[in-house]
Amino acid sequence: MLGARVLRLFAISGIASQVLFCLSRFVAQFFERDSYSIYRDFTSDLGSLTAAHPLPYNVGVSVAGLLSVPLAIALYAVFRQYRWGTVGALLIGVFAVGQFIDGLAREDCSPRLDACKAIGDGPGFSWHHQLHDIETLFTALAIVIAPFVFVAVFGRVAEWRPLRLPSLIWGLATLAIVVASVLVAFQDAQPAAGLLERLLVTSATGWAGAVAWWMPRGGATTGLGGIAVHSTPLRLGIC
Repeated sequence: MLGARVLRLFAISGIASQVLFCLSRFVAQFFERDSYSIYRDFTSDLGSLTAAHPLPYNVGVSVAGLLSVPLAIALYAVFRQYRWGTVGALLIGVFAVGQFIDGLAREDCSPRLDACKAIGDGPGFSWHHQLHDIETLFTALAIVIAPFVFVAVFGRVAEWRPLRLPSLIWGLATLAIVVASVLVAFQDAQPAAGLLERLLVTSATGWAGAVAWWMPRGGATTGLGGIAVHSTPLRLGIC
């Protein structure tokens, strides 16, 4: 069982993860070629094999994934008595692992480039490019679905109830961006695809950061299957 001090450290790790992920995207774009557009190109392109300086993005996103793992563990510790709490913690875990893989399984090239499209139509992409695409799908699904799962859980725990409505609104806003991104994806030019992806990632990870920020307050008094984690650091009491 996690004591309050450990829970606080795991929460800080979760916040640091989202901040680092944001910074890695922001900083990496300044090292990219002039042809790169934050309006049209995806963030993963910053770490591709054809990127000018992929290290800032790849290291940042992989470390951010590792820092999200403690958040998933903390959520499991707090909500494991609820079935949907366990599911939600698992989704955050999938997101964390996906982020870690994202920085390792690099794209061969930027999908927007004609040369990259020719590779897809011809010899095909490498195994790590394909792994990146598969990972991205599961990572995105996990972090988009997670707020809706936790809406049900937050409503059952008094200390977390204030996050229920914000999580629902946050989840719906993120889902709306997903719908817009899908509609853009069906267009050949894919206008604003990069911008929409940035809005999507910022919204989704912003929610994760908010949950991590609330963790010391909500997790410190949440009952865990007959055991409560008290606000006094590293002390456990029997309910």
